[in-house]
Amino acid sequence: VHVDLPLPQQPRRRKLPPDRKHPVRQLREVNMRLPRQPRLSLDKSPPLRIPHQHQKIHPPADLPQLPQQLQRVPADPAQLAEHPPRIYRHPLPSARIHCAQSSRRPPAESSPFCRSRLKIASPPPPSYPACMSIHPPISPATRLRVLRLGLRRAWGSWKERTRGGEYAFLLVTAAAIGLLGGLGAVAFEAAIHLVQLGCWNAVEPAVEFLRDASPWKIALLPAFGGLLVGLITTYFVSEARGHGVPEVIKAVALHGGFIRGRVAIAKTLTSAVTIGTGGSAGREGPIIQIGAAIGSRVGRFLGLPARRLRTLVGCGAAAGIAATFNAPIAGALFAVEVILGEFGAVQFGPIVISSVLATVVARGLRGNQPVFAPPACTFASAWELIPYILLGLLCGLASWAYIHLNQSAGHFFQRRPRIPVWIRPALGGLLVGLLALALPHILGDGHWLANDAFAGRFSVHLLLLLALAKMVATSLTLGSGGSGGVFSPALAIGALLGAWLGALAAPWLGPHFGGLAAYSLVGMAGLVAGSMLAPLTAILMAFEITSNYDIILPVMLASILSTVLVARLTGHLSIYTLHLARSGVPVFSGRSPDLLLSRHVREFLRPAPETILPASPARAPLDRLLASEPA
Repeated sequence: VHVDLPLPQQPRRRKLPPDRKHPVRQLREVNMRLPRQPRLSLDKSPPLRIPHQHQKIHPPADLPQLPQQLQRVPADPAQLAEHPPRIYRHPLPSARIHCAQSSRRPPAESSPFCRSRLKIASPPPPSYPACMSIHPPISPATRLRVLRLGLRRAWGSWKERTRGGEYAFLLVTAAAIGLLGGLGAVAFEAAIHLVQLGCWNAVEPAVEFLRDASPWKIALLPAFGGLLVGLITTYFVSEARGHGVPEVIKAVALHGGFIRGRVAIAKTLTSAVTIGTGGSAGREGPIIQIGAAIGSRVGRFLGLPARRLRTLVGCGAAAGIAATFNAPIAGALFAVEVILGEFGAVQFGPIVISSVLATVVARGLRGNQPVFAPPACTFASAWELIPYILLGLLCGLASWAYIHLNQSAGHFFQRRPRIPVWIRPALGGLLVGLLALALPHILGDGHWLANDAFAGRFSVHLLLLLALAKMVATSLTLGSGGSGGVFSPALAIGALLGAWLGALAAPWLGPHFGGLAAYSLVGMAGLVAGSMLAPLTAILMAFEITSNYDIILPVMLASILSTVLVARLTGHLSIYTLHLARSGVPVFSGRSPDLLLSRHVREFLRPAPETILPASPARAPLDRLLASEPA
């Protein structure tokens, strides 16, 4: 018997899961498996109408009873309960399915097994079962999968309606990342203070306090912190090793901005232990990686593409810098110059919003106090340009030495395979502790060291000695595998070098001397610009730290001179990208401003196109395509 089942005229309202089929389609598949019989005409059947929720079967009253072998369903309800078939089918295969109005009446008492939307409009013959269920029982896993699919579609539909061409949604996401980045920066600073209280019984211990501490504590605490960091980075999260920014640049350049979410937690713990126990490292590099990990995790949660995910990573990095230094402009430019390596209006807008909101959160939680407190300074005379030019060149040479010293320390520990990886940070911490027995000023991130340089508390010879010792201690801490940043030590080294040159130039300039703090600030900007090849970030950071526009001219001059000199000496490689380039990582591949210098015209020249006439057979272009040589 062949069943003629016309399909509905309108599209279905919802899409069923893969393991369920439309009732009409299931009945048609059952009908195809039945023996071929003459088609029965049901001219007195009601007309076809579009279903609302339920579908009813109207069997004709004069239809003869089918043989028992064609019914294919047990007549006894007890057999149905013991052996439920996958499809319960009414044994009237020639009955057409007609779409009637919605009926929400419960099934008859004689139909205890009816769970389908297909119901019998008229009572069937007594020998037939009274119900037909075409849906198999739905497992909880299937229900969860359908619910997840529905929620995903609803979320995608809401995004398409509200994000206004995707850019407005990107701005909202950047704002959320800014808030999280500001909270992360404050939490990271609180973790450092907690470790310092546990180790030194003081927050940001000054040199006077360190001089009164036990020699064994000064020598062994950095080694103990290095041991903990080595265990964490070796057996749990390897990305937490080092100063973090190269890993972020690598993730942006090679992996589309993918950074594991656990990196934020591991970096917070390892860097807090390294800095809190006295390791010579900064807090800005870790907070950059923490913010970038937050941005990457939020972007992947929202399902954004790789090009947007890179922008959100830059938003997280900008939020970390802005919240740490209370410098939103410098944070935004750092993300553009260093992390992304390119400038675009589409990217710059979300980065600025994230930087601003992170600064607002940090100011609301810890106040609007500046990180550095330089005294009043000014650009007194044009004669000062001569020492400022010399300071710019000196910062360039010091930046080059700082870059290669970090690189050499890392190579020194990597070339010692007999030393286990997890013990290397402890060895580096022990060397730093032994050096701190003579110069305890080098412990920590160096913020208070820069403030002492502003105030002129060191002699001329001690300024130069502290700059060299801080450079060596930072290289040992990070090169051995410790966790921390190079940003704050660079600021401290630059402040010491600037104060040293200013102290030498003061007797020669006489009344035209603008103050020792001015030279310290210019030295800070020059060393940051040279070591990171980020002159815009250095210039605006010096301006935001001092809120003094008078000193901006020598800052600009020294920053550009230092950047140009380092770029010539290292081949446009900074302290962040030198290790990546020597490891074979294509940093900023395809985004260099000198891209056309490495390309040839033949790579972009398009030969004459193939012409296909309208009268050509369809086989002709296929044969020509198969015969052509692969590109």
